[in-house]
Amino acid sequence: FEGVVFRSIKREDVKAIAELHTVLFPVKYSEGFYESLFEDNTVVILAYTAAQNMLVGLSTARIEEDSGSCYARCDGYIATLGVKPGHRRGGLGGFLLQRTIDLLRDERNCLTIKLHVKADNIAAIN
Repeated sequence: FEGVVFRSIKREDVKAIAELHTVLFPVKYSEGFYESLFEDNTVVILAYTAAQNMLVGLSTARIEEDSGSCYARCDGYIATLGVKPGHRRGGLGGFLLQRTIDLLRDERNCLTIKLHVKADNIAAIN
């Protein structure tokens, strides 16, 4: 993606992430949510414009480990995934989704990956 830089989270990103979440989602996330983005069981991918250093897309996911069965297993849950209006319909969301899936599956060994989407979010469903 020309003009877009992908990277992991830094402490100074929290304000921009919270602002983008406000634009993208009907849910108000707590400070605890933003603090959890720095935990070892979390994967965060941020997409910034190279020119303006503006956050235009993100994916956050957590790894849930289940050792209650005969063998330990790891499941991934994509908590938030979105692209700022004005930067949509160019494949950025799909790229973030695929990269997150790849990280959860290949680097974190997750057996399943879940993502919930609002029923009326036709663009995400398609």
